[in-house]
Amino acid sequence: AVEIVNLLHLEASFENATLLYLDQWPKLTAMNGQFTLKDNQFSFNIDSARVSGAQIRSTRGQIADVLSHQPSLTVQGTALGRAEQGTSFISATPLAPKFAPLMRQLDAKGDAALALGLTIPLTGDGPIKVRGELKLKQAELRVRALRSALSDVSGAIVFDAQGLTNAALKAHYLHREITMSLHSLQDSRDNTRLRIDGATDPQGLIRHLYDVGALDSDDRSALPLLGRLSGLANWQVSIDFAQPDVGAETITMTVQSDLVGMALNLPQPMGKAALESRQLKVTSTLLSDKVEDRRFNVHYGDALHAVLEMTAQRPNGFALQRGAFRLGGGEAILTSEQGISVDGAVAVFSVDDWAT
Repeated sequence: AVEIVNLLHLEASFENATLLYLDQWPKLTAMNGQFTLKDNQFSFNIDSARVSGAQIRSTRGQIADVLSHQPSLTVQGTALGRAEQGTSFISATPLAPKFAPLMRQLDAKGDAALALGLTIPLTGDGPIKVRGELKLKQAELRVRALRSALSDVSGAIVFDAQGLTNAALKAHYLHREITMSLHSLQDSRDNTRLRIDGATDPQGLIRHLYDVGALDSDDRSALPLLGRLSGLANWQVSIDFAQPDVGAETITMTVQSDLVGMALNLPQPMGKAALESRQLKVTSTLLSDKVEDRRFNVHYGDALHAVLEMTAQRPNGFALQRGAFRLGGGEAILTSEQGISVDGAVAVFSVDDWAT
C-alpha cells in the first residue's frame, strides 16, 4: 500500500499592514512581520506595530488547529509607550465597563509597558480569556480623592477579563517613600481598594489629614493638638472605590496608625508614651459626583470618638459645619444643629493639667 501524505507549508512577510482581529478591540496598524501556515497550524510574529498610539514589540500569535471544530486564536504581545496610552487602550476594549469606575478615580502619567495575552474563540460565543499587566516606571499617579499626586510610581497592575486582579507598586508620597497595593474586595471586581503604607512624623500626619480633606491647611496651626506629638510612626491610607448597580460611585477613605513610636504630650486621657499603642483612625465616605461635602469619623483609642461634617470652601479649604465629640468610650452622635457638642465620662480629668 502506498500512503499519501498531504503537506502544506506557506511562509510570507507583511509590511505596514493593518489587522482587525476582534470586534470592539483597537486595530493594529503599521504592522511588520511574518506569518506561517504549516499543515493545520497558523502562526504569526509581529516585529513592530502600533496600537492606541503605543509601539508594539515582539508579538506572537497562533491558531493551533485551523481545522478544529472550535479553533481559537492565542495572542501574546507587549506595547511600549505612556501610561495614558495603556489606559486609552483598555478604555477602547470590552474591558472598559469593568475599569471605568477605577480609571475615573486614578490618572497615571509616565512611561509604561502593557503586556497582554488573549485567547479568542473563532467560532461560537465562548468567552475571551484575557491576562494583562501594565508596568509603570517612574510614573505619576493622581488619585481623585487626594490633593497631592504620587510620584516615582513603579510596579505592575495585573488584570483579566473580569477586571483588576492585583497591583504592587512603590512610590513617593508627601516626600516619603511608600508602598501601594490595588486589589478587589470581597471577590467583587466592582469594589477596589487602593492601600498606601509608609511612615510619618507629626508634620507628615498633618499633611495626610490635609490631603484627604480632613484639614483645610497642612500647617501645624490647623490642628494645634498634633503640635504635642513627637516621634515617627507607621501609617496606612486605604481608599475603597465601590461601583453600585445603580447610583453614584462611593469612595471611602481611611487614614490610620497605631502611633507606636510617637509620643503625645497631653494630660490624661489623651496623652501617650512613644512605645504605647493607641489606634488613630480617620474615615470619610463621599459620593464621586459630589466630592465637596465630607463627613469624618475620628477614633482615638477608647479616649475619643468624633464626627465632623465639613463643607468645601473655595479654592481649597473646608469649613466645619457640625461636630460631635464623645470622651471616654461610646459613639459620638451628630445632631442636626450647627455647632459643636461634647459629652462623655472619663475616670481622670485635671482642669489644672489641661490649663497649663
